[in-house]
Amino acid sequence: MAKKLHNNRGKKKKTVKQKVAKKRLASTGFIGFLGSVTLDVVDPNDNVIDSFDAFSQGVISTGATFGAGAGNDIRYIKRSANNKYNRLKANADFLVSQGVDLIVATGGVASAQAAARAAYDRAHQDGTDPVPILFIIGCMPKVSGDPLDDLTADSHAGINLLVSAQNLNRITKLTQQYSTVLPKQVALVVNKNSHMFFDETNDWGSSNYIARFDPNGDNDDVPFLPLFKQTLQDALDHGARGIVLSADPYFNKMRNSLTTAVAQKSLFACYPFKEYVRDANGHLSYGPSLYDSYFWLGQTTVEILGMSAKKRRNIKTLVGIFPAPQEDCFVP
Repeated sequence: MAKKLHNNRGKKKKTVKQKVAKKRLASTGFIGFLGSVTLDVVDPNDNVIDSFDAFSQGVISTGATFGAGAGNDIRYIKRSANNKYNRLKANADFLVSQGVDLIVATGGVASAQAAARAAYDRAHQDGTDPVPILFIIGCMPKVSGDPLDDLTADSHAGINLLVSAQNLNRITKLTQQYSTVLPKQVALVVNKNSHMFFDETNDWGSSNYIARFDPNGDNDDVPFLPLFKQTLQDALDHGARGIVLSADPYFNKMRNSLTTAVAQKSLFACYPFKEYVRDANGHLSYGPSLYDSYFWLGQTTVEILGMSAKKRRNIKTLVGIFPAPQEDCFVP
């Protein structure tokens, strides 16, 4: 099925790759790459690659050499929790113990919070500055007063969720444009185990139904598909004809099974990332490309490592905001 990018202004959007500067950045360092899940993303040539490979391409596009071994401008060590959020702390502690210059935390707020706590705990123990954390995010964690939970709440409090009350009107208009679903017939589907759950359910508002997927914590014996179908049936039972899917890392990982379940339930779906449409035969996406997000993260990593050691020490946590397009959507 042919896919194309629609823009209300009639112009195609440039990809991140097209915007890459040719000048090499003088950056060296040792990074820890922390993930909550391992994702497949779709590159501009429609090849399915690992998200870490997209990140690597972003690093290499700056002219820096990148690899696990000595002799590279930027060396890395990586750990993934494979959707087991309770493993993130141990993984983050391990990365900090290896003496990395920067932790790149991927896969949502939980990964960034684990990295921040590990960095602060080690700094308190050693009497040193904490390792800076770089992560990419589409929402802010709930403000609790704990700087390790809030991360950058002071300077980025105005950031909204990809799925939010402000975006609901735009998303439902997109849903109407490409289907016969009415705004009141759109339900939000969220992951109860996600650290974004609180913000999403509050920002979505009370006018539309919220279907809550519960993966039963870390129970590997319960398959994803039956549980997700139950969640979709719950939405149908409450009058939904269409859904908006949360930008949850676990949903991203399971997108092929997920889109199959949505089709079997005859629901129209608005998905968070273009990969749901490009490689999983989804209907419509309202957010950015996962590939572009990881590619950009790689470039930003090089920029940070190019800073002076003194300037880097002043960074505690850096939030990378890769915004959803305001006038674009990705459809079959």
